Amino acid sequence: MSETIVSVIMAVARGRARAERAIAHLLAQEGIDRAEVLVIDAGPPGAAGLAGCDHPSVRVIRVEQERTYGELRALGVRAAQGEIVAFLEDHAFVSPGWLQAVEQAFEGPWDAVGGIVRNANPGVGVSQAITWVDYGPWLGDGSGGEAQMIPGNNSAYGRRRLLRYGEDLDRLLMTDVLLQWRILADGGRLYLAPSLSVDHLAVTAFGPAMRLQHHYHRCLAALRAEEYGWSWLRRMAYALAAPAVLGRRMARTWGQARRWDGFTWRWWLKELPIILSLQVACVLGLGAGALLGPGRALERFTACELDEPRPFPDAR
Repeated sequence: MSETIVSVIMAVARGRARAERAIAHLLAQEGIDRAEVLVIDAGPPGAAGLAGCDHPSVRVIRVEQERTYGELRALGVRAAQGEIVAFLEDHAFVSPGWLQAVEQAFEGPWDAVGGIVRNANPGVGVSQAITWVDYGPWLGDGSGGEAQMIPGNNSAYGRRRLLRYGEDLDRLLMTDVLLQWRILADGGRLYLAPSLSVDHLAVTAFGPAMRLQHHYHRCLAALRAEEYGWSWLRRMAYALAAPAVLGRRMARTWGQARRWDGFTWRWWLKELPIILSLQVACVLGLGAGALLGPGRALERFTACELDEPRPFPDAR
């Protein structure tokens, strides 16, 4: 039996059909015999098993009690056998050669490696706008290289690096931004490898997309304040800076969009109201998290991430 090099961790709940497709893409990878797929199954009681989970490279960990997204992912890290742990959302589909690219990337001096993200359901609802808000810096065919940030939720990390963080790992894996900041602060290095490309199914309905952004960013701000021990004065100042944060986020999205090969003024004017609305939801979430803490955002974001419908293009 081959030594396990990469452990791919995927949390699954109600999105069974898309998870089965994501698992099928993984099992078709060259080198799957050197990997394991850890399916953290947080589905409802009585949920049917997932197609593909009888494959010898797949291991299912059934979770009965309610846990946050970060806790589910940390559970996978602690159970993993590979020296590399690669997180993959149940609505992200890896391209051919992805698994080998993960192995090759970690031959370098990197503690975390991410790749390019593509929209898997373009033209469906608000998918293009939310993809730009979430993954703007990593859309397209970038040249790669050492990075200060790599895509959240669909990147790979050295397992030993993650295990150093002990109980903090549950919090850090709630938002990869915090985890990557911690790695950089500890002297670690991140790498962007375009060959690690994934196709990502976005939320397509406007209301759920707004909720997803709000809950995620409330989690981020609240956990960031905890991570860095912010005073109440610092929290208040951060919340009051919301208009400036909104302006900076919109300017960044505009700059990224202008460099996109598919950019047209018609596209930008069509998507602008949705992008602006989503960015407002982000900023309101940041302000609420800084001032009020996470509240129920940890649980609500987990539900949005794992359960919200994300239709395939052929489902229109």
